[in-house]
Amino acid sequence: MPFKMEIGHFRWMATHAAKYNLSSSAVKPFELDDLDEDEDVLSILEEMYGVKKDEVTLAHGTQEANMLAFASLRKGVEGAYGLLPEYEPIRVLPDAFGMSWQPVTSVHDIPPHSLLIISNPNNPTGKFLDGARLEELSEELTQKGSYAIIDSIFSEFVNLKPSLPLSNVVFTSSTSKFFTMKGVKLGWLVGERQLVKEAAGYADLLSPGPYEIELKYATTILKKREAVKDRNASIVGPNGQLLESMGIDYVKGMPIAFIGTDCNLDSVDLAELLLKRDVMTIPGKFFGVRRGVRVGLGTVTPKEFSEAISLTSDLLRECGSGHATSSRKTSWQRRGLINDADEGQVRPLRFRRHASDGFRAGRSRVKNGGEPPLSNFWRRLSARASNVAGPAKRDGANPSPGQG
Repeated sequence: MPFKMEIGHFRWMATHAAKYNLSSSAVKPFELDDLDEDEDVLSILEEMYGVKKDEVTLAHGTQEANMLAFASLRKGVEGAYGLLPEYEPIRVLPDAFGMSWQPVTSVHDIPPHSLLIISNPNNPTGKFLDGARLEELSEELTQKGSYAIIDSIFSEFVNLKPSLPLSNVVFTSSTSKFFTMKGVKLGWLVGERQLVKEAAGYADLLSPGPYEIELKYATTILKKREAVKDRNASIVGPNGQLLESMGIDYVKGMPIAFIGTDCNLDSVDLAELLLKRDVMTIPGKFFGVRRGVRVGLGTVTPKEFSEAISLTSDLLRECGSGHATSSRKTSWQRRGLINDADEGQVRPLRFRRHASDGFRAGRSRVKNGGEPPLSNFWRRLSARASNVAGPAKRDGANPSPGQG
C-alpha cells in the first residue's frame, strides 16, 4: 500500500475562505524595521531555556524540529502515544516512520519504552501542563525508559517558564506563533546533548541552514519578547474576554479556543454551515474528535471576532433546537477529501484539568495500521546521520541550501 500523506487541516485552510476568518492559530504578523546583526540567536535561546550550547539546535520551524526529534528517538521506542484532541501533524507524524499512533487517557498512561508526543499548551484547547507537572512527567518517563516530544510553540502565551526538564524530554518551538514573523520563521529543538547531536545530523542531511535572513529576523524578535507579549495581549485579550463572558471554555492568553457542542452535527458539517454564514473555523475532525470547532483569536479585530462569535452562537442555538441541518455527506466527503470509513472512528470527548496528572482526555479509539512508509529511507538516513561529523548544533555557519 503506497504511503499517502495529506494533512486535512492544511487542505481545509487552503480550499476555504470567509469574511470572518477564525481559522488561524497565530497572531497578526509582527513588523520589524531594523534587523539585529550583533548577537547569535543560539546565545539568546540558551539564556531563554537555561541550557548549554550543545543542548539546542535549529530547524526550519517546529514541524521540522518535531520530525528531527522523532527520527532521533524512534529506534529506542516500541510505540507512539498522545492525547485527544490533538493537532493533526503531531498525530500523523509517527505514521511517516512506519509507527502507529495511539491515544491514551493521561500522559501518565503510556507504557515503558514508548514515545509520548503532545502539544503543550494543547492545540486546540489551550490547556497545559505547568512546570511542576512537566518535572513529574520527566521523572516518570526516565523511570519507564520512555521519552516525550513536547511541541511547546504556544508556551509563551501562557507564561510557561522556559526553563524545562530535559531528562527524556525534547521541547520544540519556533517564531511562527507568539513571535509571529512575516514571511520567515525559525524553529529549534531543546533536549539532552546526545539527542540534539543526532537531530542536528539529520538536519544537515535533510535541509542545511537556516538562512542568514532567518537568523537575523529571529535574533531581532526574540530580543523583543516583552514588547511582543504586550502587543499580542492587546490583540488576543479583548477576544478572550468575550469568550469568557459567554461561558466558553478558554485558557487566558491563548490565541485559540475549542468550542464544543452537544448538537447532533459532525464537526465538518458544523464548519460548513458556518462557512455559509461567512465564518471560517477548523473542524474538530482534524484534531481527532467528531464534535466542535477551533477558533482563532489573533488575526481579527474585536469587532470582527464579536460578529463571528455571534453568528456561531446563533447557529449552535439553532442546532440545539433542531433547526440547523446538513446533508448526510459533507462536500468534503463528496469530493473524496474525507473517507466515509473514517467517520465515527474517534468518539467525542472533553478535556479537563486533573489535580494529579495534568490535563486528561476521555478515552477514545483510533484505528491504526497500514504499511510502514519511508521506513527504509529513514534506516538509510539514520545510518548516515550517526556518521555525520561536525558541531552538535546548527549555528548559521553551515552552508546555505545549494552551497553545501
